Amino acid sequence: MPSSPTATVLPLVDLETSTDTTLLSSTIPIDVSDVSNYQLPFRHNRGKPPNRYSPETTKGSKYPIANYVSSHKLSKPGKAFVQQISNDSTPNSLKEALSNDRWTKVMEKEMHALQKNQTWDLVLLPQGKKRLRCRWVYTIK
Repeated sequence: MPSSPTATVLPLVDLETSTDTTLLSSTIPIDVSDVSNYQLPFRHNRGKPPNRYSPETTKGSKYPIANYVSSHKLSKPGKAFVQQISNDSTPNSLKEALSNDRWTKVMEKEMHALQKNQTWDLVLLPQGKKRLRCRWVYTIK
């Protein structure tokens, strides 16, 4: 017969008035070998952002209303806006972003803003030094 789970009540310790012996007696032992063997779970998305603005609806959506959204009562500007964001896709790599003029302009604008704010300066890489890697995150706001 499996044992039922039990709860352990630990004593309350006032850190300001307690002595070192009180703290030592109330600590919980930790098996260090268990922690060192722990492996993080595999990352499933591999850094690829979800396609949030896809015009297709997915079956089995978390919220069933997503399968019934309609744009037929929207105004013309509203329909144009929905059409525009539905057609825009977020690039998954720098290569994809550089192949699109709009994303290239956005990246240039971001670089100019960083230089204007003196966030960083672009300089020649000194010999024997490695460059600092960074990653662009593409999203539609």
